[in-house]
Amino acid sequence: ALPIFLLEVLICYLVLCGILATSVHWLNEWRKPLGFDYENVWSAEIGGMRYGVGGEQAAADRQALADLLRAVRALPETESVALSTNTPYSGSSWADGTQIDGESVHYSWNQISQDLPVVLHLELVHGRWLDETDAALGYTPVVLTRDFARAVFKTDKDRKSTRLNSSH
Repeated sequence: ALPIFLLEVLICYLVLCGILATSVHWLNEWRKPLGFDYENVWSAEIGGMRYGVGGEQAAADRQALADLLRAVRALPETESVALSTNTPYSGSSWADGTQIDGESVHYSWNQISQDLPVVLHLELVHGRWLDETDAALGYTPVVLTRDFARAVFKTDKDRKSTRLNSSH
């Protein structure tokens, strides 16, 4: 009877250690800075528009968004306004993948207007934010997270610099 009791105590101890380790992990995750400010930020979902449409529908959608942004900016309570295909805590995401130097790379992506860094108080670690002059480039420039950049563009002596051009 004593060996079974000791086994039960050992199992309980291991389960308790697992719960404690998991709790400490998620507490540390919860305490990490988000990288953006959500206080005093409102999010409104706009339905009825489809990504990738062309012609008259695209022009009508752009005009509707411009009118909406102009109306919201005119409100006295509004400090700044931005567009984003996905917003924090919306539960939506866009994901894609590509091959870089023979490695499969999967990523989530988002299209935003130039004012989103102002709205969410985003701090750029390195480089610059995109602006209207980037429209003249022969490729679609992107802003990467630090973790993504480190994972994809490893800095070892065997790997040359790689430029990531997006077709999105």
